[in-house]
Amino acid sequence: MLRYGMLYGPDTWYHPGGLMAREAHAGRLAAGADVTSFVQVDDAASAAVAALGWPVGAVNVCDDEPAPASDWAPAFCAAIGAPEPPHAVPEPSRAAPEPVRAVPQPSGATPEPSRAASEPSHAARTPWARGASNRYARDRLGWVPAHPTWRGAFGA
Repeated sequence: MLRYGMLYGPDTWYHPGGLMAREAHAGRLAAGADVTSFVQVDDAASAAVAALGWPVGAVNVCDDEPAPASDWAPAFCAAIGAPEPPHAVPEPSRAAPEPVRAVPQPSGATPEPSRAASEPSHAARTPWARGASNRYARDRLGWVPAHPTWRGAFGA
């Protein structure tokens, strides 16, 4: 099972004429703390082809640089000629950090804290919006994105 980052490139939401470009031009794309992982459409296609020879299991297909919207949204808006995005206002329900919880372990194994417990607190970030890593695809399966970052790639 392939878990893709947000697709960008020709004919995607993040293309100059796509849905997110229209949202940006209308002032509805906020620059907040939620983290997004991106993947260029050609990289997504190359991973799909490569996956035909991979073992069964979940694989994150994304670039090397997950980023909060406060980083990528202004770059996206600049690339497509949209106005600077508004900054997202944290919702009160997001202010409390998640409690530390143990990750279930096989019988006899020492429990380790979850990844969320080891990350810094992001009070304004939606708990599930933390980005993804392509480390497994890169290190174990040999897949490397040709477009390792979204930086400078929007608007193309």
